[in-house]
Parts: sequence; structure tokens; C-alpha cells
Amino acid sequence: MPNKDHIPALDGLRGIACLLILAGHFLTQNRQALPPALLTAFSQYWSGVDLFFVLSGFVIFLSLNQLRERTRGFPGLLVPFATSRAFRILPVYILFLLAYFCLPLIEPQLSRDELFLSSVPKCLYLFFGQSWYMALRQRGGAEFVDASWSLCAEVFLYALAFVIVCFAPNRNRIKAMVAAAAVSFACRLFVVFFTDNFLAAYLLPVCRMDGFMLGGVVAELYARGGLASVNFQRLNRTLAVLFCVFAALSIGARHFASGFSILFSYAFYSVFYSAILVRLTGGGFPILSRGPLSYIGTISYFVYLFHFPIVYWMRNVAEDRHWNVALNFAMTVGVTVAAATLSWYAMEKPIIGLGKALNRRLASR
Repeated sequence: MPNKDHIPALDGLRGIACLLILAGHFLTQNRQALPPALLTAFSQYWSGVDLFFVLSGFVIFLSLNQLRERTRGFPGLLVPFATSRAFRILPVYILFLLAYFCLPLIEPQLSRDELFLSSVPKCLYLFFGQSWYMALRQRGGAEFVDASWSLCAEVFLYALAFVIVCFAPNRNRIKAMVAAAAVSFACRLFVVFFTDNFLAAYLLPVCRMDGFMLGGVVAELYARGGLASVNFQRLNRTLAVLFCVFAALSIGARHFASGFSILFSYAFYSVFYSAILVRLTGGGFPILSRGPLSYIGTISYFVYLFHFPIVYWMRNVAEDRHWNVALNFAMTVGVTVAAATLSWYAMEKPIIGLGKALNRRLASR
């Protein structure tokens, strides 16, 4: 088994999730200039968010397990976990919200642009309440900050993961995760059969727990050495079948807020991406462990949050300068990666280092 502290291939898998969402939003923003077959092939790009949830569940539960082995008591677990999460997610998120809040003030005409039109009170973004408001009120937020709904779900899931690791006995931890995943599916069933608010099934954190929890199950088994006996040949055959289902869903172009997707696709992607995660724990896959995909995975947080406004603005630039779609895509990816690289080296990486240093200082007391 590889080093339990880090599985390099996960960076590449995170890069794939990020590129899947970026490419999907680019294609939908430029659909008039693209062949329908290409749009169909990428119709399930939104499942990249489900892949992010599975990866986050794995990483968060694995890190919480490691923290619990080194610390004792509620405060000893809460402080380093909260510190590491805050230093990781807040700097880029604050920058993201500053851009959303301040750009219309600098350029007043932007307040009438569809990218900034919103029925969600801006104060809710400060407390990760946007997805709850949009789902329960059935009102849309500004497209500029549309990607932040999943961060709202992640923060909820961080808290739930902490409660499970802190209070569930080791022998019952996997059962607690499976129960949370079952509750998530039950909530989606309720939405489909007893309400007409299908968007709530996509946005509400309680409806999106299964991918995160299945990633946690994989993390728990991995930490215990329970994946060492996995028959990878059999798993490869299973993954081939699951990939055929994924291809069929792509051909069917199932919308993320359709009844079919809510009842089947969300659960399928949780299982599919968790199975891929199990396969990656066996090591190998240098294409994911190093190179462009791994690097995109490293800077994926900024790319994910900022990619949509960049895609939107680059579309307007391309129309003004009469660029073709290929050049537009290349420039969009280039601008996004360049901005994410600057953010990573100038802000994110140093601040993450400060968080680690702070945790070491607190642990030494």
C-alpha cells in the first residue's frame, strides 16, 4: 500500500473533476458554435461535483482519523481540524466574495449584468447559507458565485464528519457513514415524490451526503488496511461496467435536476467515483500522480470557484475579437490556470503553511 498520508493519484483525479466542470461550463456557454454530439458527450460534466464530494469525504475522514490518533478529547480534535480547514478554504473564498461584492461598485454597469443578478441576500454568502436559501426559497443566486453552493455543502459535511469521528465508536463509524448516505437518498426520494422542488435535491447539503460519506467509508477501510485484500482484477471489470453506464447516461444527456438523475444518477456517481477511488489506493497511475492533471488538481480550488466568471468574460472577448471556439477555449484555460497559479504560490500555499505551523505550535503546548 502507498503512503497513507498522501496518495499522489488523487491530485490527478481532482484535476479531472475540475477540468470536467470547466469544460462543461465552457461548452454550455458556447453551445451555438459547437456540434450537438460534443455537447452530448459532456452532458454529465456536472458529475464532477460528485467526484469532488467523494474525494473530499476521503481526505477529510482520513485526516480526522489521523488527528484522533495523535490527540485526545474534543478540543484537541476540534482546534487543529478547524484551523486547517479555515486556512485552506477561507482565503480564496474571501477573495472570491470580494470580487463579487466589489466589481459592481467599481463598474456600476456590472450590477445589471446577468453574471451579477441575484435574488439571494449577499450576507448569506458570508455564512455559507446560499445553497439552503436557494433550495428552500426556490430562487437563483448570481452566476458569478454559482459554484459556491457546493462549498456550502462541503462546510456542512465537514461538521458532520467531525461529529461522526468524534462521537461514533470505531466499530460503528462505517455504519454511521452508511446511515448518513441512506438518509441522503431518502431525502431525495421525499423531494421527488412529495414536492416539485427538484432543485432542492441538488443543492441541499442533506441531499448530497452520500458521495462524501462513501468517500469516508473508503478512507476508513484504507486507514485500517482493509483495502489490501481487494481483488483489483475483479474491480477493474466492475469499473468497466460502471463506465459503460456512465457513457449511457452521457448519451441520454440526463439533466442534473431531472427526476431520473435525482433517483439514480446521484447515487450511481457516488458509487462509481468511490470505486475509482478504491482502485487508486492500490498505487500506480503515473498520469494522475504527476504532470498536468496533478498540477490542475493542486490548484483546483481557485479554478473551481473562479472558472465560471472567466468563461463568461472570455466568451465576450472572443465575440469581440472574432476568435474561433478552439482559440477561445485555449485562452480561457490559460487565463484560468495562470490566475490559479498566482493564487496558489502567492496566497494559498503560504497561508496553508501558516496554518500547519500554527497547529504544530498549538500541539506543542
